Amino acid sequence: MTTTTTARSTSASRGGSAVGLTDLHRHYGPVRALDGLTIELSPGELVALLGPSGCGKTTALRIVAGLEQATSGSVRIAGTDVSGTPTNKRDIGMVFQAYSLFPHMTARRNVEFGMRMRGKANPKRAGEMLELVGLSTESDRYPHQMSGGQQQRVALARALAVEPAVLLLDEPLSALDAKVRVQLRDEIRRIQLDLGTTTLFVTHDQEEALAIADRVGVMRAGQLEQLDTPTDLYLKPTSGFVADFVGTVNRIGAQVHDGRALMLGAEAPILPGSITSGPGVALVRPEHLTLVAADDGNGRVILSTFLGATGRTRVTLGTGETVNALVPSHLVEQLSPGTHVRVTLRDAALLVVPTP
Repeated sequence: MTTTTTARSTSASRGGSAVGLTDLHRHYGPVRALDGLTIELSPGELVALLGPSGCGKTTALRIVAGLEQATSGSVRIAGTDVSGTPTNKRDIGMVFQAYSLFPHMTARRNVEFGMRMRGKANPKRAGEMLELVGLSTESDRYPHQMSGGQQQRVALARALAVEPAVLLLDEPLSALDAKVRVQLRDEIRRIQLDLGTTTLFVTHDQEEALAIADRVGVMRAGQLEQLDTPTDLYLKPTSGFVADFVGTVNRIGAQVHDGRALMLGAEAPILPGSITSGPGVALVRPEHLTLVAADDGNGRVILSTFLGATGRTRVTLGTGETVNALVPSHLVEQLSPGTHVRVTLRDAALLVVPTP
């Protein structure tokens, strides 16, 4: 299921090329790696493809890059069908998980290499790109003299130096430690917004996708399950798969009647895609639950964990269901295991799926 939305970024007004993937199929014998994938990227937009291993997200990116051929379907860049165009003629920049830097070249020479291959040798631009990624003082260092994060910045500068119409990023941060990943993902977003380069970003990290993309596409078995802004994807999932994959959900029994879900002694509006009536299972985010200590409550705490800025409390309801709730960190000690609590629902629309 594909949902079309307007990108939240203003980068589209600064340049970049439109990219269209239309009814892409890629078959490996009986295996359908892509099964009718269609996505339209606006000029200057950053779209992230997210999904479990084997869902087809990397296959889609490789087809855009020209590294693989689709069984059927087409790829357009700036309105031109490039399905049969070699990779080196597609006006794209690529950054992969493996940095692929030349070990015998300095950072500056690595950045210059792509431009020389395209007949655009420009030492000044190489310096500008290194400055853009915050490595102007490291330009004469060799890859072995640089950290993983710095090497990935060089790879990014090299991809951007040729001024590509489209930037393709395939799990570019997965080899880095958590803190460096956050820093570099923010830098990628800052640079992408500054240059307005249309970008397709493939990742398995949901937080990464939600943090930097204008829209996020969740893929499953070669198909696009939902394509939406990060906010709508998280708060308005259109399927149980998306709700489960993006973030964390509690599954709580509910009764649907007249467009409302009755649960935890209260009513809540339901999202499109929910069952229309009868018993079902409501998918509830942990932050949409509130806990208050109460002797006559409807649940009992079985675990409380301090996470720094927040805490996570696990509760067994009177129905036998177990739920997780986010609470202010200062309440963690008060909600110790064995505490009786009243669990209520914050004002939020919910997706209600059929009972398994």
